[in-house]
Amino acid sequence: MKNLSSRWAVTALLAPVLMVLAIALMNSPLSARPLGVPKNKGFLAIGFVSANGGSVNAPSFESLLMNVIAIRLNKSTNTSLSDFAPGWVIIGVPAHVGGVGLGVSQINTGSNFGGNFGFNGISVSIGEARPEIQIDLNAIQSLAQIFNTQAVPAETYGQAELILDNARPVTVIPVCGNALPRGEGCINYTATLDPSLSKQYIRVALVDPKTGNAALDVSRQQLTPLILGLNLDFTGVPITSTGTYTVIPSMTWVQNTTPTPPAPITNPDLGTVLGEIDTSLSGGFATARPETITAEVAGTNTVVESLNLPTTCNGKSACQFTMQLPAAAGDPTATPPTGGTAYDFFASGKATSYAVRSNVIVYPSVPAVPNGSPYLNIDLQTNPLKIVSKSQNSLSGKITDACNGLAIQAATLQLLMPDPMAGGSTATCMQNPPVGCVAVATAATDEVGIFPLPTNGKIVAQFAQIPVDSNAGYSMVVTASGYDRTFPPISATGGIVKCTDSTKKGACDVSLNHGFLTGNVVLDAPATAQTNVLVMAEDSGTNNLENVGMVTIPVGSSSAPYTMNVPDKVNPATSSGAAVTALDLFTNALDIFNGAPQIASGHTIAVVGDVPAPDAPAVSGGLSDCTGTASTITQDLTGITCVGHGGVSGTVGGPAPFTSVLLSKLDANTNLVDVESAPTVPDGTTNAGFYALCAPADPDPYTLTHVNNGIPDPSATAQVTLAAPVMVPTAVPTAGVTPTPCPGICDAGQGTQCLICTGTSQNVP
Repeated sequence: MKNLSSRWAVTALLAPVLMVLAIALMNSPLSARPLGVPKNKGFLAIGFVSANGGSVNAPSFESLLMNVIAIRLNKSTNTSLSDFAPGWVIIGVPAHVGGVGLGVSQINTGSNFGGNFGFNGISVSIGEARPEIQIDLNAIQSLAQIFNTQAVPAETYGQAELILDNARPVTVIPVCGNALPRGEGCINYTATLDPSLSKQYIRVALVDPKTGNAALDVSRQQLTPLILGLNLDFTGVPITSTGTYTVIPSMTWVQNTTPTPPAPITNPDLGTVLGEIDTSLSGGFATARPETITAEVAGTNTVVESLNLPTTCNGKSACQFTMQLPAAAGDPTATPPTGGTAYDFFASGKATSYAVRSNVIVYPSVPAVPNGSPYLNIDLQTNPLKIVSKSQNSLSGKITDACNGLAIQAATLQLLMPDPMAGGSTATCMQNPPVGCVAVATAATDEVGIFPLPTNGKIVAQFAQIPVDSNAGYSMVVTASGYDRTFPPISATGGIVKCTDSTKKGACDVSLNHGFLTGNVVLDAPATAQTNVLVMAEDSGTNNLENVGMVTIPVGSSSAPYTMNVPDKVNPATSSGAAVTALDLFTNALDIFNGAPQIASGHTIAVVGDVPAPDAPAVSGGLSDCTGTASTITQDLTGITCVGHGGVSGTVGGPAPFTSVLLSKLDANTNLVDVESAPTVPDGTTNAGFYALCAPADPDPYTLTHVNNGIPDPSATAQVTLAAPVMVPTAVPTAGVTPTPCPGICDAGQGTQCLICTGTSQNVP
């Protein structure tokens, strides 16, 4: 998935590091699946929802981020239990979980590959081998975010403990211009724990309110949801831009409903899927052939939940299963049904075929049907997943640059299988996004371009267990930042899976083509401090990000050259599957504030829309000839000037679970270039429709557009010009006192004046 907003594009620069570190952290469900679950264990699906109703109202903040390391469980109900007491069960953060998320891209979970978020909330300190994930309380107010699904001892648990990053437990980004005394807006503030909290963990009792006994019952071989509500109270707020917040995080338990069996356990913040999987295998299902059911966000390879079949299925040819998934509110009885969340499902296992089902709409398991009983999705019961015996083959290889043969690291490979019930075909799998197709296996390349990444004995790489099935209609897509989407033809016959142009069994070496984009990044005035500027290229008229580069403009200079790879004109990367013929370009200067780089820039954003994509390079001597002038496009990005940062917030009419606001800017030729987006608070919750965006206080107006389910509504727009920052003088030195220097977001020649962010209010239809 691309579709990144510029606010989080910094994460894209870390992708090569992420893939190298992933070698040591390969428990990712995106590239591997677990083996069978021991008989004495059950699956626990842990999710978070926002219970934020603390001392400060959520609209005072663009985001409230809790930096989570792990969840621990214990059978004891004594929440003063020692950390070193026996019986603690740890559920850590799998690498890449939630990497795309169910909402808009501002749920920033891409930095969870080891270490911590650093002192400024942006940089990542590596080497601690500790995954970490950021949970934005503003972004999960009505839709749970799955933290992890893991096999744990089948016990009744009495408490849960949330472990936060000790160095930076919470990151707070306030909006601009709020009356609350909280210093500067649109910057990353450190939040320290209140002195009353001696440790970085939060505990909640999982008890029956009537008896006080432990009440979270994890049954053997079954899936049990655990939904935890997160909340923040503020006991201290910064008065200046160099201050800190003081917070008391807290956690509640959203209890499950446990009806009389055989009715399934449900949770009000999750949707329940009842399914069936059938097999023609002799002897039915067996422990020796573990089978896994996986749910992904529809149209992506983002794994939300995986479930192994219980041993109670052994010997049966048909087995029932239950899954609990985050689900947006809606009305399944309407004509046509409204709302809900779409998922793709696939079954995979040892010595069996895949079975897929795409675009299954899931609703919360609350009384939403006429008879008042909880809504349960039975699509996978009505039309069961069906697997047959198939031999399996591994697929491996190397991904290289077609221009020079050099390895491409952090490339992603997806094996897609069409769902005939949804109109899927080999052709529709080669669209972007694919239509009626399911990503059944994913792999990524290491630092030398090799895939799949190695795993350990407890998991199986998805590309190591591909059924040899000539009827599956497989397609493969290979993507990497700055390169063409490439579809190597796949053969799955004669006991072999391979790319058809390979002579070796199980081999798939792929070369990716690209063109070049070059130019200069130009400031209006010489830099008074070293200035790093991101250059971003996206498909024209969309926010589908293709590549990101960074230039450094030294002190005294006003420009620096850039060069980046971009897809050429034969790259099929649009929603219709057609080739990309043009790109939109924009910049984002990473200004220093309080000594740390900030995502919210004080420099204007240079935008150039509808830049023709380069021609596809010619092939010469077995490699693509990328030196031709037609394969290089030159475009300068100019007019970048310091104006100070600003912010805009307001409400959106008719907010839905996946509503967002898109901020765009016109270039000199009136092309509208998408720059960033932010989610809105969904309908039916406190502060419904609220959004907040940080952007430079450009004297030229921006366009705000209402977006539903990723589709902008051109009739629901608003123009806004952000208020300029206020200039505030620094304190005058006195005897024995040296005032804090101006933290400044950029230097516009204001001397001793500090640019303090001012907020703008603007509603969007």
